[in-house]
Amino acid sequence: MIFLGDVAIAPEDIIYHKGFLPVFSDKPLCINLEGALTYAKKSPKRGLVNTYKILEIFKDFNLSLVSIANNHISDQKNGILNTIKFFNQNKIKVSGGEISKSSKQNPVCIGDYQIFSYGWEVIGCKKSKINRPGIYNLNPYEIISQIKEFMLNNPKNKIIINFHWNYEFEKYPQPAHRKLAHKLIDLGVYSIVGHGPHVVGPIEVYKNKYIIYSLGNWAISRKRFYDGRLSYPSFCNYQIALEICPEEFIIHHCKFDFNTVNYIKSEKINSQKFSLNAEFQDFSDDEYLKWFRKRRIQKKLLPIYKDFSETNHNKLKDTYCYIRIFLIKILLFLKIKNFRK
Repeated sequence: MIFLGDVAIAPEDIIYHKGFLPVFSDKPLCINLEGALTYAKKSPKRGLVNTYKILEIFKDFNLSLVSIANNHISDQKNGILNTIKFFNQNKIKVSGGEISKSSKQNPVCIGDYQIFSYGWEVIGCKKSKINRPGIYNLNPYEIISQIKEFMLNNPKNKIIINFHWNYEFEKYPQPAHRKLAHKLIDLGVYSIVGHGPHVVGPIEVYKNKYIIYSLGNWAISRKRFYDGRLSYPSFCNYQIALEICPEEFIIHHCKFDFNTVNYIKSEKINSQKFSLNAEFQDFSDDEYLKWFRKRRIQKKLLPIYKDFSETNHNKLKDTYCYIRIFLIKILLFLKIKNFRK
């Protein structure tokens, strides 16, 4: 199976893929759909979308699953329902969407794998309400409880968890997220696959299992969304695809260039000179927290989430982040702040 990062392709665009290996046509492919499906001919003034031409864009791939547990899938009215309907009609599975308020997520089965998808509410991922569809929220205790229950009834299943998490451009995982990933692997989860920061993150080996903290973007249209004001720094043009094989994990390095995703090279995660090895490999929780404080990228007015067990402290941080996002949206709307992800 192959996992890709964030995809948001504007109605005006066609994205091409160049130089890719045959394995991309053969193996089931999962993408993070960063924006609801639309039949419109022009991009909306606010929010991200994905053109219905996405099937044509990925025609040379075996697109089998889209994860919608992210912060832009709810940008458009009825976006979640329309997206699920579109992919169901095209026999492509959808993960991470919660149609009505529910406490449990049913995993999506792709081959030998059971896949769960969750989004971090702190960065704008909207959980469902009684009368509004949403996504499954990254609530550590609910996830742990659900995984325990699922594994009790399905002990031989290989579980992969998709997380849309962390702050934009933050290369390194929040200490609380790292601790949660370790806990889930302790419970028997096969692998953790992350995205959300729009940059490629390190890959950690924990108890012989792989944690891919961020795949980076895959294909997001430039200067189309938000009245053409949305753009990304050049370092966001580098991304990876994760290939999961029964015997090994392989990283495929790629680069996005205007309207084309170009294949660069591949390397095995367990190779001696693997380029994305986590610098904090084998650090204890306390050691990593100290290390992260010194090296984190996003330091401007953003709190560190130290431990998912600090429930009360985390709620205060959540509230602060919600207010911050709200104020930023006002500044963007008034065009006082430039829009750059």
